[in-house]
Amino acid sequence: MKRKLISEMCNEWRSNIWMVIELILVGFVLWVIMSLLSSLIMVRTSSKGYDVNDLVILPLEVVPDSASQFVPYADENHYPGTDMLMMRRRFEANPLVEAVGTGINIMPYLLNYSGYAYRFNDVDSTYVYFGNFRLMTPSMARVYRLEGVNGESPDEIANELEKGNILFSVPETSDVHSIEQFLNQNVTSSFDSTVVRHVSHISFNGLRRMDYEPDGGTIIEPCNDDKFGDMVIRVRPGKTDEFLASLSPDDLRQGNVFSTGAKTSSQMADSAHSTINTMILRISVCAGFMLLVIFLGFLGTFWFRTGQRASEIALRRVNGASKYSIFSRLISEGLILLAVASVVWIAVAILLMSNESVLSLLDALNSANKLVPYVAMALTLMLMAVIVVAGVIAPAIRAMNTDPALTLKDQ
Repeated sequence: MKRKLISEMCNEWRSNIWMVIELILVGFVLWVIMSLLSSLIMVRTSSKGYDVNDLVILPLEVVPDSASQFVPYADENHYPGTDMLMMRRRFEANPLVEAVGTGINIMPYLLNYSGYAYRFNDVDSTYVYFGNFRLMTPSMARVYRLEGVNGESPDEIANELEKGNILFSVPETSDVHSIEQFLNQNVTSSFDSTVVRHVSHISFNGLRRMDYEPDGGTIIEPCNDDKFGDMVIRVRPGKTDEFLASLSPDDLRQGNVFSTGAKTSSQMADSAHSTINTMILRISVCAGFMLLVIFLGFLGTFWFRTGQRASEIALRRVNGASKYSIFSRLISEGLILLAVASVVWIAVAILLMSNESVLSLLDALNSANKLVPYVAMALTLMLMAVIVVAGVIAPAIRAMNTDPALTLKDQ
């Protein structure tokens, strides 16, 4: 048969058009899924600028003064804050402990968001920084092993907090230049004009609420050691289980302050990520199902076609066509269908990416990686190409092994 492949495909346009439509729909939906998964993976695997490994979290509570277990204080110099401080000193003396800090909204993987804003006025403009407010003792810089954007150590950051300076993070959805105007300046609270703070010259990479969510801005403000809040303990590497086993009920109570139980950072992470991990599993299964549909569609269609073309394939073999040319012809046919469909869904995807609402969604996911949608396109094309080839390969092998003598004996 001497017809060119394209002409032959045009003659079979009725069956081909449905395959192209299927590839367009699956390709577009798969691109959306791959964009989401790529963004989440890139955020999770990117450097955070702090360390939450080997952390033990103690949520603290106070015994109500109406309870029978309440211990009256001897004078006004003793209160829940001093009880908490005594508990902290006891843990700091433990040889298994590296650092201890306390504060409000300081626990890792805490999904609460305490939004706060500071503003700075210059001659021409007013700049506002909005972020998740975290009130903590300076020692928390060592607990989290916070790093500055320019490589400042946890000790340097702790020293800034000890001076009473507040710290702004560089949002992961932006760059370091976005907060330069705030550094080493006095700023005023946007909610209370009487509250004025000095911003440190050091910026840091932020504290995420979860590994999959980029930091959109964090404000760290120092507090006194006796400011009541929760407690976070950094245990020496590899000693977490030993430390937890050594805890007794007496260790978890001091005066009228007590903890309902210790949690590790990994337990907090599992709890925070449970919903999104389930979502990732479901959309991955959805993507796998769509790829399976493509595979079965091409397998069935091309298996049927090779049966219909048996005489044609046999004549080509008789006229000198090699097994490889028969095989490659069918593979090429599948890839051409994929190329036609890909042009359409990629064009639609590019048009959508110019839409403001879609751009806002991409920015919320991870605007630090502008190439994510294009990486997702490449991954989608590669996956679909592999599945198309896999679906065509069995019919192609069947065609390649056609015996001309047996096929043409009755013709």
